[in-house]
Amino acid sequence: MSQTAARGDDGAAAGSAPAAAAGDEEAAQDGIPSTHIVDAKPATEGIEEEEEEEEEELMHEDTAVEEHELTPAELLEIEEKKQHPTFNRDSLLCLAHSIGSDGVKLAMCLNIPTVTIIRIRSKGKANGWDADTIMQDVLLYWRVMKKAVKDKDRASDMQRALEHMKREDIATIIADKFGANAELTADSLPAPPEPPVDPDAPPHVDGSNAEVPPPADGASATKDPSATASAAPSVTPSATNQPA
Repeated sequence: MSQTAARGDDGAAAGSAPAAAAGDEEAAQDGIPSTHIVDAKPATEGIEEEEEEEEEELMHEDTAVEEHELTPAELLEIEEKKQHPTFNRDSLLCLAHSIGSDGVKLAMCLNIPTVTIIRIRSKGKANGWDADTIMQDVLLYWRVMKKAVKDKDRASDMQRALEHMKREDIATIIADKFGANAELTADSLPAPPEPPVDPDAPPHVDGSNAEVPPPADGASATKDPSATASAAPSVTPSATNQPA
């Protein structure tokens, strides 16, 4: 009985040996050592862990951006840094000062809608802006209009408008500054033109057509003494009043 059981155990051991050998051969064919068959992890487990870590990092970055949103002033500053130096805010202010009283004419030559020009001027006057600041705002609107075009096309558009209004001097300066990638400055631009004179205004004491301010309330205009004396009636004594 015991011999039979022993023979059975030997047979089971003998039968398991070929199976183990076959498993080793299959593992060897797959390139996996037989000692690591049981402890081997799925190939996708490491990839899934890396994807989870990347998602957590992205969520953290999104949260950081939401916590610090850019203010309008910061957005404006970023947008201003992208502009060509010849057309940044300071350059357009210098151009507005140099163009002077011809600002509306330049705006119309740049094809800015008349309604927009009136709206910007009204807003500027309501806010107490000076003429240069109002014209700068008009030119900034033109810059937004030409946002989709290239800088060289924007420069060409400005030069054509200035040449159309007979300001070739400023058009040449803009072409030179644009080619040198430089800003417009007050020293590089001509002085603004003199304001137009009303030909119907009364002449000034110096012979110019400067407008004479009206007299203050209660004050009368100065009269010529000689004209007053000549206008006074002359009194001749009558013969009846003379002594005998």
